[in-house]
Amino acid sequence: MFPIILGIAILYWLRSLVFYWGARRAANPARARGYQPRISVVVAARNEEMNIGRCLQSLVAQEYPAERMEIIVMNDGSEDGTEEIISTFVTENPIVKYYQVQKENSHLRGKTSAVAQGFDKATGEIFVTTDADCAVPREWLREIASYFEPGTGLVAGFTVQEGTTIFSAIQSLDWVYLMTLGSAGVGLSKPLGCIGNNLALRREAYESVGGYRGIPFSVTEDLALLQAVCGTGKWGYKYPLNKNMFVTSVPCQDTRTLWAQKRRWAHGGKKLRLPGYLVLIVSLLMNIGILSSIVTLQWQTLAILWAVRWGADLMILMPTLKCFGMTGLLKYFFPYEVYAFLYEILLPFGLLKKEVAWKGRTF
Repeated sequence: MFPIILGIAILYWLRSLVFYWGARRAANPARARGYQPRISVVVAARNEEMNIGRCLQSLVAQEYPAERMEIIVMNDGSEDGTEEIISTFVTENPIVKYYQVQKENSHLRGKTSAVAQGFDKATGEIFVTTDADCAVPREWLREIASYFEPGTGLVAGFTVQEGTTIFSAIQSLDWVYLMTLGSAGVGLSKPLGCIGNNLALRREAYESVGGYRGIPFSVTEDLALLQAVCGTGKWGYKYPLNKNMFVTSVPCQDTRTLWAQKRRWAHGGKKLRLPGYLVLIVSLLMNIGILSSIVTLQWQTLAILWAVRWGADLMILMPTLKCFGMTGLLKYFFPYEVYAFLYEILLPFGLLKKEVAWKGRTF
């Protein structure tokens, strides 16, 4: 039994070391300082009356020349007060533009269709997306633009969950962990992931793959676009660790919504093929080892596996938490580890159901 436990521990540590190395390589990419292209920010909103005002307020407050930016809000069939709030911002801020999402004869659905129609109307050289439940720092667009050297097609940023409850804190730690793994893909030259609420791409790169209409539909449209752009072999991408570029998002409010989010991400993650499956298999082996140790009351084995997992996960988390000034979240590290263990055990079963529900729609 011990050789198996040792093998699992070594595999988990090796995987974490590889991701740590990749993330460190990606953390500080070269910049094109002083570059101020015209930027189009696209926000898709569906029933976001509680959040859209905060989002737009953070966007209109950007430290970026107003004549070089526009904010395009796509109302995706909202049935609450979202439209009225957007209309107020349009009246008071000339850089804010507002459109209704139209039904189109294509394979696109939901948020992907809304963002694609927003890009259709954009006039910028750089397209940037965020979500209606997010808020961005004042330096956000300035920092994003600075990473677009010639040949850079896409720039991704980190997003963290806000809140001080245990439930929101463990989600925030989870996002930090997963996005650090995503950023490691840059250092490893493998597009492992990004998140659409903090994403920027060059218009030319977007058009080079035929836009969203030129790639297969995915419930994780951001990953599909990343893979398509990188797959051309023409464009580089960056995922910097920059405290002036991270976005805050509203956490899921209940376990049902959180589970739907996890299932959606997992279904999209299948597009990663071999790299994604290797990550999943190593986690699965670790969790099976922990679970079997609990069932058979092998407390020494359990202690070894927990120590290895916690140490490896802390290695991934710490640089990002320090950069963002969020080390205070470590007081929630133990409940986070329990949460991560449970959802990683259950998630393979969640993939058995092909339909994904999100924002009141099923895909």
